[in-house]
Amino acid sequence: MTEDGPVRFDPSDHGRPTYHLAPSGDLPDLYDHLLRLGPKSRYYRFCHQVRDEVIEAYCRKCGTSRGFVLCASSGDFLRGAAEIHLQPGIWPLQGELALSVEDPWQDAGIGSDLLALALSTARDCGVSRVQMICLAENRRMRHVAKKFHAGLSSQAHEVRAVFEPLKPIYQDLRVEGRHLPVPLHS
Repeated sequence: MTEDGPVRFDPSDHGRPTYHLAPSGDLPDLYDHLLRLGPKSRYYRFCHQVRDEVIEAYCRKCGTSRGFVLCASSGDFLRGAAEIHLQPGIWPLQGELALSVEDPWQDAGIGSDLLALALSTARDCGVSRVQMICLAENRRMRHVAKKFHAGLSSQAHEVRAVFEPLKPIYQDLRVEGRHLPVPLHS
């Protein structure tokens, strides 16, 4: 934080983050990342204010659930995450998405990169539909969902974004040895 407000991500200072799939059951970095979210970002991520103990319990549960976590890291720190939690007992496979990017790293395209990777990985795993719920006031998440052609519906104070069917609607861009899908029409 500076006198002028929060410190913002500057790619010239830090370089682009690297993207990778978190090893199964290895979620301490996710826990630390979620704890570093600012109050507003934490509120948007969980759709209400949560204490550190709730995040700890959530991360323990993530380690036992079906799904995966894609990470955006800079140095030794996870700065953004896309979580896909698979819904058990539903065929074809469906998943629920959660995205988070630490405050200084927002507005640099990291959320879009993570969403592209999450949708591509979900598709490669046979997931046919991914949904995300965010607060109606979370304009960043609504913007990213629209960029990826999600079907949006509103109810009360929430917006549901549905990415369906998952099919190749991306062109490939190489990032850290992995193809990073990006929308054809941004």
